[in-house]
Amino acid sequence: MKKLTKAMCIAIVSVLILVIVINIFNLPNVLMKKIYPKKYAEYVEYYAEEYDVDELLVYAVIKVESNFNCGVTSKSDAKGLMQVMDSTAREISEKSIFIESYESSMLFDAKTNIQIGIKYLSELIDKYDRKFIYGNCCI
Repeated sequence: MKKLTKAMCIAIVSVLILVIVINIFNLPNVLMKKIYPKKYAEYVEYYAEEYDVDELLVYAVIKVESNFNCGVTSKSDAKGLMQVMDSTAREISEKSIFIESYESSMLFDAKTNIQIGIKYLSELIDKYDRKFIYGNCCI
């Protein structure tokens, strides 16, 4: 019985020390910032507000599609942070945001990719009356 009581006291003290260490070093926030960074915030915040899209949705798309790597190209030839296809980028740049002389390499520029990706995402959201179905999102 004494061994059980001693073991419980050690367990309780260990948990308390762990809780104190976690709170002192703010480990949950540090870990969340490492796992879910908010890179390219100036572009995401600006275009998310301009096109009325939730910033966190944009960060989620970027995280899943490219893991914040500007230079990535998929097997299907989608490019950049938000994995935008050339055909989609060309259409959006011509009809909506008026980028002169669109070139495929522009999708590797973070600002351009985020602008085109968020604009397209906003069009999809509007098309479906802002009704979200939880699942995969393809741009």
